[in-house]
Amino acid sequence: MGKKIKFILSGFVIVSLLIIFALPVFAENGLGSFMSDWGKVLKEYAINKDNTSSDLFAKGNTATITNEEVKQATDFYILSGMNNEEAKIQAINYVKEREALYEMAIRNGYVVTDDEVLDYLNQLKETINTADNKEDAYAVMKSFDSEQDYWDYEFTVYQKNLPIQKYVESLQDQYESKTTLKRGTTEFLNDFNSYFNNYKKSLVEAENYQIVE
Repeated sequence: MGKKIKFILSGFVIVSLLIIFALPVFAENGLGSFMSDWGKVLKEYAINKDNTSSDLFAKGNTATITNEEVKQATDFYILSGMNNEEAKIQAINYVKEREALYEMAIRNGYVVTDDEVLDYLNQLKETINTADNKEDAYAVMKSFDSEQDYWDYEFTVYQKNLPIQKYVESLQDQYESKTTLKRGTTEFLNDFNSYFNNYKKSLVEAENYQIVE
């Protein structure tokens, strides 16, 4: 039996933090249309990367959020079925958490080199290529002019995502040492996810974001 890459739009730990700015490779069968549409959105952001606005939407004590980050996240949630207002609220919450986690990752020494990012992307390619439902993942790539264009875009994304992922994994390690639940089980994931959601909220509160006028 082959592997199936599973996409979780929300709820589980790391994936729910990274899907918006990266490939939702954890896709269940039947999401090909969504993946293709999301790929087209990502392509436009990749093409216009040098021309997109870096104007600040909000500033925290250490983290900053750009208007472009909020817009990209909003586009994702609209595509997933939310109305404009709901999508904007969800996007702002998401980006606040992501940027706060990134700042904590860097503060705790989870920086990455270009080689580390490239190695991670090569592993990601292997995961996709051996998955039963790899066509769902390919649907995103096919929206780009070439596969290399897609991976060039992902490189810039994972320069931030990978430190976050490493930091969240360290939080899981710490949590595992304090619980009798077995890591990898549904019980552990649910328990940790509850803790993690509260932790993210505390980070956002500590940042005390202020909207830039």
